[in-house]
Amino acid sequence: MQGTTLTMSGHGEPLDVPDVDPATAELMPLQ
Repeated sequence: MQGTTLTMSGHGEPLDVPDVDPATAELMPLQ
């Protein structure tokens, strides 16, 4: 996936992790 400033969940945050579902993001802490 892409670690851009826009994820599938609709969050405008820069992520270094693959885009995941909101539910999964809550269960897995962003490292």
